[in-house]
Amino acid sequence: MYVHAPFSLANMTLSQAIERYFIHCKSFAYSEQTIRCYYFILKRFVLSAGNLETEKITIADVENFMAGFGDVKVRTTRLYLTCIRSLSHFCFDYGIQFLDSRKIKLPRQKKNETVKDEITEDEFGRLRAVIDLSSDIGVRNRTIIELLRYSGCRISELCGLEVQNINFERREFCVKGKGGGMMYYNFTPEVSCWLKRWLSIHDTSQWVFCAFNNGILKERPIGTFIVRQSLKKLRQKAGIEKRITPHAMRHLFATDWDRNGGNIFILQKLLNHSKITTTQTYVDCGREYVRKKYDEFFINRISS
Repeated sequence: MYVHAPFSLANMTLSQAIERYFIHCKSFAYSEQTIRCYYFILKRFVLSAGNLETEKITIADVENFMAGFGDVKVRTTRLYLTCIRSLSHFCFDYGIQFLDSRKIKLPRQKKNETVKDEITEDEFGRLRAVIDLSSDIGVRNRTIIELLRYSGCRISELCGLEVQNINFERREFCVKGKGGGMMYYNFTPEVSCWLKRWLSIHDTSQWVFCAFNNGILKERPIGTFIVRQSLKKLRQKAGIEKRITPHAMRHLFATDWDRNGGNIFILQKLLNHSKITTTQTYVDCGREYVRKKYDEFFINRISS
């Protein structure tokens, strides 16, 4: 729900409004990844529409901006329009005259167009098998995929993980998650061993996962791009043709939990979802799986 601010900041240019918008985003603890993504989109919007006064921006400017990308996927279109709508909401809140967000319509995404990140247990094993553990980077990459797979954390949370926030006795770690709140994740004894092995290689950094530059460990956190590229190289080396993302590990964690009888409400807490409906989208309940569970509950129980 948006409440109109009691003051007005009219007669601003588009660039000025965007600058204030990002100050707002940072103060409300938007994730760094979201801020980077929105910054990229809105800067391109300024180049397309021109640095006009905000009150002169029209729906035609938005349509021309999107037309410049040609034939793009529906989810990409939705992302770009959602970003501009978010700017519109902000302007309304703070009395900045801007295009009404209700005029910016998001295209519907059909269910069969939705791409779900997937990786099987067999494919995960193949990724493991091709990692060269004789190198420091290899140990780091193995630790990364093990932690993603068995904690269910997000890639941004993994990259921002600090050494001081790992509790080996409880086998859990905490990170600053979406919205700025602290998120807690658990990990297995095997993951604990990999973490300790990796940390024994670099025990002077604030960050658990650091970047390498020409084989030299740097005192800065690893970026999400590096993790994605490392996973891409492992996938290619393992001969896996389909695209595998770090987020696919989170889905594998959820599917594995569900198929082994885990409670979905506990899974919600493990994944740090605020809504159970979000957790449900992570659980793969195909028709064959549903039929199998039906037989287990009724047929097998009755026959025994």
